[in-house]
Amino acid sequence: MTCGGLIDGAMRPLVTYGTVVQYAWLTDFTLALGTTEDSAVMNLRNVVSNFEGKPCRQFAKVHADNPEDPEVWNDGTYTNTQGNTQFQDTLSVTTMLLVRRGIAFKNSTGTGLGSANAGCRFGFARCGQTFGQAALSLSSNMLTSDTGQQLVIEIGGWQRAAGLDKIMAALMIGDNTSTYLETQLVMRSAIDHRAPNAWVDCEGGTWNNPAAGYSERNTSALSIPAGVDLANNFLVQPAAFSGR
Repeated sequence: MTCGGLIDGAMRPLVTYGTVVQYAWLTDFTLALGTTEDSAVMNLRNVVSNFEGKPCRQFAKVHADNPEDPEVWNDGTYTNTQGNTQFQDTLSVTTMLLVRRGIAFKNSTGTGLGSANAGCRFGFARCGQTFGQAALSLSSNMLTSDTGQQLVIEIGGWQRAAGLDKIMAALMIGDNTSTYLETQLVMRSAIDHRAPNAWVDCEGGTWNNPAAGYSERNTSALSIPAGVDLANNFLVQPAAFSGR
């Protein structure tokens, strides 16, 4: 599993005329699951008047086009100090798939011009990776009643089992014209991928019944079920779900 990294956010001019917080996003959305720590060095240059800034982030449960409200880091306070200021934030990300990072900025007081050239270098501790994605189209006549028929949609190829601790799925359901569709995250394991073990339910027997139209669902970080038996299997296919 990948455990952490660095992202450089380039310098850019930021301008404000009030005390309402604004957000300048300096990174793209990247994987958030498994993040336990954020660190940043914010660099302010040519600070004018009452401008002040602080690192911020924005999560998305499933898709970057539908994010959560932005949040300012807990550590430290807004600053207008010229040069570099370091911030360190501890967190536990178990219900969000994606995150982007930036600078929250405003005037400390007043409505006059406040500005600065600002950039930020972000570091993070995150032990996780994306296994893959898949899409499936079902016609309405395939889902006419609760028949119990299951369609397994494999997401990604086989991965090593060692070090796997949690699994999350982010599902997008579009043009759902029937309420018979149900989804559930499952996994399977193998010593030899040509002779895999049976699929194992990861959601405690619960099936999710999405509403008509468009919907999104994040399973949150789930423990690996005992039936997958990581200790005695070299491979896992950890991101697959069934529809019925």
